[in-house]
Amino acid sequence: MPYRRLRIHALSRKHEKKAFTLIEVMTATVIMIIIITFSLKIAVDTAAIYDAGMSSLKTASEARVVLNALTQDFESAVVKNDGNIWIEINHAEAVANIPASAAPEIMLFAPDPERRKRLANDIERIPGTICAIKYKIAHRSPFDNPGDYIQQIYVLYRAGIDSQGTYGMPNSAANSPLQNVLAGKTPEETWRGSAEVLDAAGVRSRKALPTWVTDIQNYKATGIASLSLVFYFQNNVTQKLEALAHDDIGPSLNDSLRNAQVPEVTVNTYKSNVQFKAGKIIVDGTEISGTLRSIEFAVTVLSPDGDRAVRALQKQGNSPKINQERFNVILRKYGYTFNTTVPISQQ
Repeated sequence: MPYRRLRIHALSRKHEKKAFTLIEVMTATVIMIIIITFSLKIAVDTAAIYDAGMSSLKTASEARVVLNALTQDFESAVVKNDGNIWIEINHAEAVANIPASAAPEIMLFAPDPERRKRLANDIERIPGTICAIKYKIAHRSPFDNPGDYIQQIYVLYRAGIDSQGTYGMPNSAANSPLQNVLAGKTPEETWRGSAEVLDAAGVRSRKALPTWVTDIQNYKATGIASLSLVFYFQNNVTQKLEALAHDDIGPSLNDSLRNAQVPEVTVNTYKSNVQFKAGKIIVDGTEISGTLRSIEFAVTVLSPDGDRAVRALQKQGNSPKINQERFNVILRKYGYTFNTTVPISQQ
């Protein structure tokens, strides 16, 4: 039966499965590799963008905390017309790689909304609103002082002596911060001594202020690699607006004002210390007649990547201070600067 055999043979060839050729397999493999590579690249880029975004948010958040606190304190700062010094800025020393010009100690008196309003028993209310406040940049571990080099970071502390400790405790033999100022002492002299302060639980005790300032309860922000100030005041003799900045900042400030075509503003500089009375400014011990009108604050914050880079070099060099040139490179790459201007009203 030749016809039947031919028909069966034709049907078997019709249902035969065709295999992929080597070229087809190689082509499919290459296409899959390209797809996977692009998918991985997209995933890596997305992760990098996310990390960069989170890093940017963190640095902006730290800067906002600092600038909001400074704005809040200086907008309501007490400067009484009594001939005493109520605000003082002191550039005592460098803090590891941060030069003294960018690590000021800021001391003032102001109402403090963050102050404790009750003692530990939560019954006895603390009278008063005005507190002695100090800002200080330190380089230490948040867990220990100073701690291992890999743990040491740049931190801004804001220490506020509660209102009762500022005004003075009843029957206390020692002068309070406010009593010191009214007796003619400077804020810096007060912060070199001791005072009655509250711990985080609201328990009062006398503490040495130089070490208490950097207590963990006074932590404000991390990664603070620079804090610069420019003071604008009215010269009471010429009635013109003038600027006052640290020696290291003066030249660049002068150039900035000139490039911005700001009306003529004389830029004065100081070396280490500025004190403010009502209608008077004491610049490195020399008193001039001027009324403080505003302060421009600029804060530079290291991103988490920058902070890690600095700590790694500290550990590698077994020192809290790394090569200054390398620190400056890290600061340029990972540092973000934010600023604000705060008007000052004098009472």
